[in-house]
Amino acid sequence: MEERFADEMKAAGIDFQEGMSRFSDNRELYIKYLYRFCEDEEYDRILLLLQSGKNAEASGHIHSLKGLAASLSLNALRDSCATLQEMVDAGQDVQEELDRFQSVFGQTLGLLLQMLQEEPQ
Repeated sequence: MEERFADEMKAAGIDFQEGMSRFSDNRELYIKYLYRFCEDEEYDRILLLLQSGKNAEASGHIHSLKGLAASLSLNALRDSCATLQEMVDAGQDVQEELDRFQSVFGQTLGLLLQMLQEEPQ
C-alpha cells in the first residue's frame, strides 16, 4: 500500500515509515489506529466550537487532534493543528489558518481513506 501512495503521502505530510516505527513496526496495529483516526470526530468538534466562539474549549480539542496526528506521523496535519492552536490561544483572527487546516485535514483524510480501501482487513 505505502509504495503505491508514496508520492501522495509525501505531499500530504504523511510519514508511513515513521508511523510504523512509532508502533514498533507492527503494521496491523498502525493500520488499526489509522482506521480509528478516520472515524474520529475531533475535527467536527473543533469546527463547531470555533463557529460557536468557544475558543478555549476548541483549543483543547485542537491539542488532542495535534497529539493524535503526531502519534500517527500525520506531520502536515500536526503542524497545521499547532499553528491553529497558537493563533486561537493568542486570540488572533484564525479564518485564514482555519481554511488551511480544513484543507490539510481533508487531504490527509482523503488519502488515508483511499489507502485503507486497498488494505486487507
